[in-house]
Amino acid sequence: MEFLPLAKSQMKGEGVCVAGLDVETGRWIRPVLNGYRCLFGQEAAEFEWNTLHRVKLGPSQPRPVDDDPDGRHTEDRILNGRPERLRRITPKEKLQILGENKDDHFSRELLAGKCSIFLVQPAAFRCHLDDEGSYRWEFSVLGVWSSELRTQLRSSRIGVGSSGCKCTCPEWTAFAKARLGAAHITERAVESLPGAPTLFLTLTLTALHRDLYWLVVAGVHLVGEDRIWL
Repeated sequence: MEFLPLAKSQMKGEGVCVAGLDVETGRWIRPVLNGYRCLFGQEAAEFEWNTLHRVKLGPSQPRPVDDDPDGRHTEDRILNGRPERLRRITPKEKLQILGENKDDHFSRELLAGKCSIFLVQPAAFRCHLDDEGSYRWEFSVLGVWSSELRTQLRSSRIGVGSSGCKCTCPEWTAFAKARLGAAHITERAVESLPGAPTLFLTLTLTALHRDLYWLVVAGVHLVGEDRIWL
């Protein structure tokens, strides 16, 4: 299977969550170790951003009921052996893959309760640093802001932070601080970059915490016609 990582985030402790697409079928995959819900440093380091990998996967691995009582994390598959790096993808390829697999009605998919990974292309967004140094995102898809969904999603045990969805993507944090240099960022800052790149967000649900699955931004992608920024 050819696999493109689109989320790679540090979990509490030593675990790393890696998720991405089977580029041939468009299915979301979260490679995990047998008996765990994540990878660890050595295994996660094998997956490189913006690179196609050949991976061998075992069966699906349902999570313990305490972590996932609603059975949302259907993408977990046991990783067999080391992934093989094939090649870097081009900006045109990444734009095509993201465009073909974005969720224009992601709130409907969230409420359906059959998956835990989503890809959106916001029409607008607000991003700011919180007191702990993490970026928080609010974004609009088809005219609906994530904050407007908070009450509706909570009835399905999905949490949206009161100050926005927490960003767990280290690539965005490093890029935003170095390149954009602002505590508050909107789509105008992205549009001002050379080539006016298109922004996509990989959203994931956490394991159940305080009786809610929390929606987080686990991957940020900035892609122009001739350059991949992230």
